[in-house]
Amino acid sequence: MKKILFTAALAALMLSSCGGGGGTDMGSDYYISEAEKRVPAVQHEIFGEVPTLATRYYEALSMLDSVSKVERDNISATANNDNYEEVAKKLEELKAGEEAVESELSQHYKAKINEAAKTVIGKEIPVKAEPSVYSAAKMVVAGVKADDHGGVDILANASLTAATKLKTLGSHYTQLSWKWLDASGNELGPGMMNLDKAFNAGDEVKLDSISLSARDKAPQISSIVFSDK
Repeated sequence: MKKILFTAALAALMLSSCGGGGGTDMGSDYYISEAEKRVPAVQHEIFGEVPTLATRYYEALSMLDSVSKVERDNISATANNDNYEEVAKKLEELKAGEEAVESELSQHYKAKINEAAKTVIGKEIPVKAEPSVYSAAKMVVAGVKADDHGGVDILANASLTAATKLKTLGSHYTQLSWKWLDASGNELGPGMMNLDKAFNAGDEVKLDSISLSARDKAPQISSIVFSDK
């Protein structure tokens, strides 16, 4: 894999902040290894390895960004009227090296996350719904989406059966509300979706691609509750 050459001062910084290793020749393998040390593997009851991998992905990119920032500052600090072109060239080389490692990290983690997603797609997320509002409710993991910059979202689809006429905004806009819960029943945050349709008792309500952060929210989630509020 391509490597970024870092200064001795930067290597010393990484040795102190990461607990050793790295040296002056740190490529994507280094950041992957350090991310694994910093983020222990946890198997989530619903989302499997996805939250762990998402957190490691973010951690690896954050470390790369921090290291590169220090190096940019070190290079920029040497600039004067006589060496502008030389400094500019070094900064361009650093940027190219950083982008190469970032691309390798992206490829590595996206492949890992896509593989882990295969074991969780289709899994049910426990649903709690007010019986006076919904007579039936089901939610399943529909997919996992990872971008090139450390963002990972878990997508879920829900199917609800209205037990009564649902409240509308105006003549026909229906606002569906939910709250994510942890294992102790504590609320982790609300969500809502507006549908351009009115629903009567017995109607099926489908919510597609409800998104939640695999790193920030998913690790604590145990269930979801739907209400008419």
